[in-house]
Amino acid sequence: MIKKYIPALINLFYPNHCLLDGTKLESNAKFHLCEACFKKIKFITASVCINCGSPIQKEEENKDIKVLNFVCRRCFHSKNWFRFARSACIYEGVIKSCIHLFKYKKKIALRKLFAIFLINSFKLHFGTEKYDLIMAVPMHPFKRFLREFNHSEILACDFSVNFGIKYLKRGLKRTKFSKSQTILNSSQRKKNVKGVFSLSKPHRIRRKKILLIDDVATTLSTVNECAKLLISNEAKFVDVLTVARG
Repeated sequence: MIKKYIPALINLFYPNHCLLDGTKLESNAKFHLCEACFKKIKFITASVCINCGSPIQKEEENKDIKVLNFVCRRCFHSKNWFRFARSACIYEGVIKSCIHLFKYKKKIALRKLFAIFLINSFKLHFGTEKYDLIMAVPMHPFKRFLREFNHSEILACDFSVNFGIKYLKRGLKRTKFSKSQTILNSSQRKKNVKGVFSLSKPHRIRRKKILLIDDVATTLSTVNECAKLLISNEAKFVDVLTVARG
């Protein structure tokens, strides 16, 4: 009976076909994606907003602006509680599909791909910055029960192991069950996450330098609300790192 399920378990963590198009992978393939799919991922390596990490649009690049000190329209008109945010790649196409498979189809093998992306993005954008704690954007307990895991916790834990920075497990809690951010516009997202988070261990974050990790940042409403709570409870500062930027 056990032998019957062994191949399925192995393929769950070490798939031998591309998770997107089914192409058979070489034995030394590391990322569970074929070369063609991997090449379609758009990484954020060019100039970005110094606050939120949003890539500078082509029409903005053509203007007579100081790219190195560029602040996007959102940050110019909004209050950021985090110090700055950065992302590894653009949330579209292949990476969007990968994150969907990871979150909703339990393709846990993709955590290795995301770990590499977060590590490379951190080295590129954060330099030699030192942090006391790694934290993850929380999920409501009921949603976590339905999904069986919190994808952000997995990403934060893997990142913590790679860099030797302490991961504060479930330091942030989502106390209210709110609508999915994916179906809301920018103003609705801000209202949707207002007051939905709390701290389980407030004494652990005082005067700490915190790196907050999530899978995707779009309007940044969720991470900003988390950062607001952390700063309000005397965290020294909060920076944000995500796999993708919408």
